[in-house]
Amino acid sequence: MASAILGKSAIQVMEEGGFTIEQVVLGEAPFPLSTFESFARGEFAGENVDFVREVAAFKTLFEKYSEPAFLDEATQEEILEAFQHIIGNYIASGSVSEVNLSGTARKIIMDWSDKTARDNIVQAKEAFNAGQQEILGLLATDTYPRFLNLLRSRNLTDTLAKEALQLGRTLFLLGLGIHGIAYFINSIASLQPSTSRGWEVMGNRLWRLFGFPFVYQGMGFIAAGRTRLCSLCSAAQVHHAFDDRDITYWEIVYYETLAKWNCAADKTDNNQYKSTVDDIIAANAKRSFRQNVITLLLSLLIAVAILLLPPNEPEWF
Repeated sequence: MASAILGKSAIQVMEEGGFTIEQVVLGEAPFPLSTFESFARGEFAGENVDFVREVAAFKTLFEKYSEPAFLDEATQEEILEAFQHIIGNYIASGSVSEVNLSGTARKIIMDWSDKTARDNIVQAKEAFNAGQQEILGLLATDTYPRFLNLLRSRNLTDTLAKEALQLGRTLFLLGLGIHGIAYFINSIASLQPSTSRGWEVMGNRLWRLFGFPFVYQGMGFIAAGRTRLCSLCSAAQVHHAFDDRDITYWEIVYYETLAKWNCAADKTDNNQYKSTVDDIIAANAKRSFRQNVITLLLSLLIAVAILLLPPNEPEWF
């Protein structure tokens, strides 16, 4: 568990990089950092995000009034209700969304819970500071680094990856089918007497490679489905790892190759985030390049094998 001191130091480290973990958790960072909430919920850390956000909202209740020392009764009731809601949902032992706090931080907050008299409500703005620092520290040192590592290694959701895999298998089988038909025609033509120009042309073994583009692209989509890393997305500098919109992989292929539609690339000129986003894009591009090289080599092996299948007459050209 991160202590309050560790949490504070972790936040300071992020501030040196130009932004804070709180900005990321509150959804104030640009895409793809704005998808942190989706990742956290998938990692069973959603209660930490909710706690930080509700504490931030609780503090804004005080900012609506220029003279907090003279809050009217209705306002004090609103603040007390929000205060008790956070206690009951995140702090109280056994609560549904209980967050993992140290005993010290929990005691500080529970001491405030015992001071619900309206004379103390103005000071309650700072009641959750220690707990908020701890949770932000935990997110900064554990959840956020894993989030960045995932963004650097994949750019498709599981649903999109399955669609890519299905598309890849379809194209791969189509390519093999075309290879087979071309091989059959070429085999017959190569065994015929060279009495016509047509048979002579069809007897060229290079016709066997007619299905190569389908095989190559199919293997590329299969690789994208298995690794959750789409080279087309990497080339377009877009990211769909936590894209919750109703979009299909077919649409991604069409728009990001033909129409150049950057459907999830919220570009930012804010230097606070640019280096981090650029690092994610560069990591995706590097992994995609290696993936494309392997796909090309495997496709070439299949092509060479088809070329070397008998009959081997006439010669190459």
